[in-house]
Amino acid sequence: TRTPGSNNAQAHGYSSTQGIFVHPIARQFRDILGIYIPITFEIFDRRPNIENEPNRRVYQVDIRAGMSAKRTIFSKTYASTGVYTERIQIPFGPGYYALSVRLRTTHGIVYEDTFHIGFNVNYMGKIMELSLDRCKVFVRIQTLSYTLSQLCQFLIFQEVYGGLSVSL
Repeated sequence: TRTPGSNNAQAHGYSSTQGIFVHPIARQFRDILGIYIPITFEIFDRRPNIENEPNRRVYQVDIRAGMSAKRTIFSKTYASTGVYTERIQIPFGPGYYALSVRLRTTHGIVYEDTFHIGFNVNYMGKIMELSLDRCKVFVRIQTLSYTLSQLCQFLIFQEVYGGLSVSL
């Protein structure tokens, strides 16, 4: 006997009558700094006469950090099609992840879309970028012209005395 795996009964693409796909804005590879990851996806269902069958319009969506069911980080049931944005937290710590957005229909068919992200991988570099960006804005607002050495001294002063706050 054959045990159904994660590749059992999957269908992809726009030619399918129903399914799920991650929008391009969420699909772009990026290194996310922070706690939550915004994921935008669309559930579609073009089956004939589906408007008249409310018991068939049940869409179970799971988001996994990888393919394993043990790494499910989000699960929710939707009653209608449309575009949704969910804020997801990855509890496994910093790293590179292949996030899998899965839709299970009332018939048990699984549709899946996968994309890759970096999660808090280079957080020290990102914090320095934020510090420099905020400092540049501060300098522009004050209309002061700092030389590079004065700007570095200003940053070191802010770091030591805690005058520069970075909100994530």
